[in-house]
Amino acid sequence: MRVGELYATLVVLPRPFQFLGNNRRGENYGVDLFLHDARDLKRGAVIAMTERGKDIPLRNYARILGHDGRRLWLFSHSVFGLNLQTQEKVGVEELARVNPELGGLWVMESKFFKIDEGRLVATVGDGRIFSFDPESLKASPYAEPRPPKPAKDHVEYMKQIELYNEKMSMFGVGPERFFSTGEKLGEVDWVGFFGRGTGGGEG
Repeated sequence: MRVGELYATLVVLPRPFQFLGNNRRGENYGVDLFLHDARDLKRGAVIAMTERGKDIPLRNYARILGHDGRRLWLFSHSVFGLNLQTQEKVGVEELARVNPELGGLWVMESKFFKIDEGRLVATVGDGRIFSFDPESLKASPYAEPRPPKPAKDHVEYMKQIELYNEKMSMFGVGPERFFSTGEKLGEVDWVGFFGRGTGGGEG
C-alpha cells in the first residue's frame, strides 16, 4: 500500500532458530513491515510487527487494514497502528486503556477490523461495532454505510462501479489483490517485491 511517499508491504517470513532464545514449538515465523521511499526504492526500513508466531495463523490473518491519516493500521497476531514518521506503535492495549468500557470484548481476528471513512473500525465480542478517532483513539458507535441509491442513468451507474472498484482495491481487499499484488506507478509501470520461498524456489 502507498501512504504518501512511502510504500508499505506486510511480509510473513521464517525466523532463524535461536539456540539461546525463545523457540516455542511451531512458532518459527514472524511478520515484518517493509517501508520503502517511493522516490528511492533502495532505501527502506524493516519493522517487526510479530516477532514469532505460528505459520498458518499468521498467513491467514496478517494484512494491512489501511491508513487513518495518522497511523497505518495492520493485523498480524493482533491489531497495531503505526505512525510511519516516528515508527511509534500502538496496539490493543492502548485501545483498551483509552476505552475501558469495552473491557475484554476485543476479538483478535483480522476479519473484525477494517478502515472505513478514514477511521479504524472494530467489531467486538458482543456484536457491537465501533470506530476510533485517529487522534484520541476514543471509540464511538459505528453504523454501516447505507447502500447507494439506484443509478438514474448509465453514466451514474458507471460512476458507482468506478467508486466501488476504487474502494475495494485501495486497501488491498477484494479479489483484485490476488491478481495484482504490488503498486501501479502509472498506466504501464508497476512495482512489487520479489522473494525466495522456503522450499528453495523463487516466488
